[in-house]
Amino acid sequence: MQTFRTLNLEELGMDFQVVITDESHVGMCDQATYQKILSHVIAPIRIGLTATPPENQERKLVSEGLLGPIIGRVTFEDAKELDIMYSQDRASIHTDRPRAEADKALQGDLPKRHC
Repeated sequence: MQTFRTLNLEELGMDFQVVITDESHVGMCDQATYQKILSHVIAPIRIGLTATPPENQERKLVSEGLLGPIIGRVTFEDAKELDIMYSQDRASIHTDRPRAEADKALQGDLPKRHC
């Protein structure tokens, strides 16, 4: 979506056949970039991916208006059974920095995006 922000959607909005959005729940906030872009793009196929579909009725309506209704869900159990779960390996990184100071530095670097 960040790339789309720089385009002239009045001219290019009809050039796309498919739009896929990740973390689409973020785009359901008031005046969100997703809303601005999707309202100008005429793509007949729209796919929104999210682990947290909107619960608020207003955001549900916005989501359905921009992307369409939810047509499928994959639960944690389904994903395990289908063997499509992401597996993350963890590694410890040792540092001379005190733990509390390192945690504080990490918290300052993490973006906080909530609707």
